[in-house]
Amino acid sequence: MRCPNCAGAENHVIETRAINLGIRRRRQCQCGHRWATVEINAEIVRDVWNFWQKALRPAKVKRKNKRAAAQAKGFKAMSDV
Repeated sequence: MRCPNCAGAENHVIETRAINLGIRRRRQCQCGHRWATVEINAEIVRDVWNFWQKALRPAKVKRKNKRAAAQAKGFKAMSDV
């Protein structure tokens, strides 16, 4: 992992904590800059992905149907010419 301040590769972990999403690590570079990284649990990512897919799928289908109807209407209008 590179430092966001100086892009140096030499850094170390100061503190590690378990959080509800996964693990939070505080890091420090040789330049003195500190930042936090979060390692998210893969099961949580999968659950959130599945939730959004189920929530957004009906909207995508509705848009697709509207777009298909509009295109069909356009083709019909062009064939009348």
